[in-house]
Amino acid sequence: MNITCPSCGWDAGSVAICEQCGAQLPNNPKNRSEAEERLLKAIADLKETAEEGLEAITPVRTTSFNGCGVMLLDYRPVDDGNYEATRWITFAGFPLFPLGVWKIQPRKYTHQMHGEKQFFSLLGKSRITVDRFIRPYMILVIGALPFVLAYNFINLSRVVFFLSHNIGTWFAVGFMILMIVLTLVWFGYIMTRFHNADRAYKKKVYK
Repeated sequence: MNITCPSCGWDAGSVAICEQCGAQLPNNPKNRSEAEERLLKAIADLKETAEEGLEAITPVRTTSFNGCGVMLLDYRPVDDGNYEATRWITFAGFPLFPLGVWKIQPRKYTHQMHGEKQFFSLLGKSRITVDRFIRPYMILVIGALPFVLAYNFINLSRVVFFLSHNIGTWFAVGFMILMIVLTLVWFGYIMTRFHNADRAYKKKVYK
């Protein structure tokens, strides 16, 4: 697309500056694209600054240290991107006592090596329901059930002894490593049934 210079009438082609008089060509599509990009970047930077300022003055109501403190667990979507979550007192990531149910609009989730912070807009509060009170405890019971059954009905030391003497020590060691890996995978799966904040927060920061 050729553009005529508004200053001298020269057919400037598609360049950004007129070669005849050196005037800037504001109607050049390329210039408009660059201007739009600068504007969008400025808006994004302003929004980021506003969010950081809001986080600085907003009380963090769900801060935990190594899983100990107050945490929002068992996120459930409700409407328009909002969620309801149960506010729990936790120890080592395990729920101890529920404090209530909050309806929130998630804003930012920050996960650090020693804990997490959840930033959100509080939309409402409600009392704890039987379902929300029992569910985490039932999940933990289900998670512990395989270990209780194995402890009472399977003598792992005899299994390891049998494998070591009849197949080989390497096989017994491999069996033990497999059991450890399966235990960690099962534990992680159980914990993420109610530690599910990541499903609500689109903006996540890991430090």
